[in-house]
Amino acid sequence: MSLLSIENLKTHYYTDSGVVKALGGVDLILEKGESVGIAGESGCGKSTLALSLIRLIKNGEIIHGKIRLEGQSLLELPEKEFNRIRWNRISMISQAAMGGLNPVFTIGTQIVEGILQHRKMKKRAAMALARELLRKVEIDPDMVKNYPHQLSGGMKQRAMIAMALALEPDVVIADEPTTALDVVIQAQIIKMLRKLQKEMNLSVLFISHDLSILAQACDRIMIMYGGKCMESGDTATLFKNPQHPYTRALINAFPDLKSRRDKLTGLPGNTPDMTNPPTGCCFHPRCALVKDRCISEQPVRQEINGDHVVYCHFAKPLSEEN
Repeated sequence: MSLLSIENLKTHYYTDSGVVKALGGVDLILEKGESVGIAGESGCGKSTLALSLIRLIKNGEIIHGKIRLEGQSLLELPEKEFNRIRWNRISMISQAAMGGLNPVFTIGTQIVEGILQHRKMKKRAAMALARELLRKVEIDPDMVKNYPHQLSGGMKQRAMIAMALALEPDVVIADEPTTALDVVIQAQIIKMLRKLQKEMNLSVLFISHDLSILAQACDRIMIMYGGKCMESGDTATLFKNPQHPYTRALINAFPDLKSRRDKLTGLPGNTPDMTNPPTGCCFHPRCALVKDRCISEQPVRQEINGDHVVYCHFAKPLSEEN
């Protein structure tokens, strides 16, 4: 049994402009101790997927699908019961550390608050745990006394990671955890997360628009576009043998330091308006290989090799390779 499974998940937002079909049927499996990356441009549904998992969708709702944690259906739980799951078993590292920390309380107070909400523990013991958590994320435990504005951007992000790990969850959702950090600090954060993942046997969903970060941090990657999965597979296979035109476009948009390249290959156009998503394959308005079938017919799952799957009419399935 998989630790976390998502099946045909659909989430809509309700706006003055209409219904935003943010997720159009997403499937995902996360095993114990595994790190899965979710990649795609802004507006492709990555953060909505994360918020759907912890049932924090504002101005919208999950309209269809299943989310199971070790077989337990999470969408059917009353809110009071799901509160025991949120942060206890599934926690989240937000992409804006300063926005996730309250400026009028110390770092220690904010970590302790979450611990006391879910654990029967004396405040002194909870503060001792907070100090140990800061040690785990490689910052001075005495910073429990500091306010957020007294920490650098990297330290604030580490404090957010400490908060997410405080209750020893099974699943950690890392939503753009290295955004706005310089490349040196990014590398340190990723290295630290991988170390903690192994030490604590964590399962991690790592959301980012930056494929180079996911290549370092993740065992598998799922490419999202228009609220749907375009392609997924183990990290090495996805980079070596991308099948979907969108995956190839994302990879080509990044500089390759090992080969000469006169210029980067950009991806023309914009992500779709999800109040009125395209018919057929949602990527067809931007696809250089588009055919009539792409416009009229939604692609189905095709297995390329093992767990490498793609949603494209013209991908070569495993049965045709033999």
